[in-house]
Amino acid sequence: MTQVPLQFGSARVVGQFLTLTLGRAIALMMLCGTGACVAVVAPITVPAVGSRYAMNETVHNAPLIVPEMLDRFGLAIQACPSAVTRTRIPKEYWHDHPRAAALPSVALSRQTLREYCAREDICDVQRVMTVTAWGVAREPNRKRIGKVLEPISTLLARARDSGIPRSTAYDRFDQALIAGLGPAFFTKLIHFCVPPFNGYILDQFTAKSFDILTDQQSSLCSKSGVVPRGRGGQRYEIFCRAIEMLADYRGLSAEQVELDMYAGRNHPWRLFVKKRWDEKYLISAR
Repeated sequence: MTQVPLQFGSARVVGQFLTLTLGRAIALMMLCGTGACVAVVAPITVPAVGSRYAMNETVHNAPLIVPEMLDRFGLAIQACPSAVTRTRIPKEYWHDHPRAAALPSVALSRQTLREYCAREDICDVQRVMTVTAWGVAREPNRKRIGKVLEPISTLLARARDSGIPRSTAYDRFDQALIAGLGPAFFTKLIHFCVPPFNGYILDQFTAKSFDILTDQQSSLCSKSGVVPRGRGGQRYEIFCRAIEMLADYRGLSAEQVELDMYAGRNHPWRLFVKKRWDEKYLISAR
């Protein structure tokens, strides 16, 4: 395998090179486009002006992206663009809660939810309740979350006000061990509420996509297909970096890549990921 400077192919990043520094190899990243395979060693510096990474920042634990999977991902999204609408009217969703009257009375998109969470005239309890409604937590989880709104809101306030990186925010939520507060929920809070808003939603669908794209052998999901506690902020950071690298490669926003990884019910990519997952973990276990 040849070590070469890597140039992403999107118009947004033409001219941006990853400088590979000699050292102990900690990861492999394989990208298609030119057909070349690139061995990435630690550290990786990104000196280009305009890159999402700062000058001379080191990028550790770069993920492995499999060319065949990247090809399939691109083709599936091109054939059927993702347009997932995940929404409930918060006031109606929380109809039996005393605080429901203060919640939005219209369904919120990603953009309008982000704008709502940025308002200074609402409290963190309202943010938690509204994000829960947007994510359409199932009824048992809604009831569990309704009982622990205050401690979740306290965690959120600390994360919002402390300027901590996304990996630290992940660890703090993950280690709180609050019933109903799993990664699929609290990464939505990180995404919509915690500056600089560069944490991405990690649920079973985006996690499985990550595992299939990067051949990480269930680094984020358990073999049963859920994202358990205890995976740690470092792995979440790798997940977020992979999304950002794919975004640069495809010339899209990172949020759009995350949405594409989520895909949606009966989307070609979702169906392909399910098939691969079943073949890898369920069928092989019989």
